[in-house]
Amino acid sequence: MNILDIFKKRKPTHLIIYVLYNNEESFLYNLLSRLTYSIGPYSSIDKCIEDVKKFIKKYPDKLKQINITSFGTGKFLVQTTDDKLKVYKLMDALKPIINNETKFMFTTCFSGVVHRRVVEMSEYMDGMEIAAMEKSYSLNGKMTICKCKEKGYSENIISKIPKSKNGIVRDEKQIIEIIRRDEGEEINWDTCGVAYEYNKITVEEGICRSDKQPYTLLKSIRNYLFNIQK
Repeated sequence: MNILDIFKKRKPTHLIIYVLYNNEESFLYNLLSRLTYSIGPYSSIDKCIEDVKKFIKKYPDKLKQINITSFGTGKFLVQTTDDKLKVYKLMDALKPIINNETKFMFTTCFSGVVHRRVVEMSEYMDGMEIAAMEKSYSLNGKMTICKCKEKGYSENIISKIPKSKNGIVRDEKQIIEIIRRDEGEEINWDTCGVAYEYNKITVEEGICRSDKQPYTLLKSIRNYLFNIQK
């Protein structure tokens, strides 16, 4: 087969959506967007959704992997200057190219520290397995991977955990800061309250686990440059 014929029949196995929060990551995202099947980088989620629709029209087949990435401090699955709830609209727009085998990743730094956000996104996506970074992004960085089919599971857990002195919002902020400092501080009920207990319960009940990245950036680049499907 002529090598040109291979590229005429290009078939994406992945899609990476780059969401801009500030100029710090702009150069890197612009570079990577030229090496991967990508959308963005955009600061507007509506613009991301618009381009998702164009991508689906051109490439309607289901994907092996979808990755949404942004600069991150652990506060959100996607750090954006836009309305945070629009991320759910972006997820809705991606549904036509998702099936049970699709791996969905949030590679925003520290986005997987708070399990609640990952669990609730899995709930929203009808039990789809969702992965999010435990620490800063790296090619081999560990991820929190959660799969939750039971609607209301997250809310039910929170209702059963005793109230902490500082409240869940403060507890989640605290566990993120401890992980980010990486100084060997102990994470327990005394230091992180509800956030600690929530994470502990989801692991014990088999909803969440810590594991390697399900699909690497290098595979995405290889698929884009050489049309390699595996």
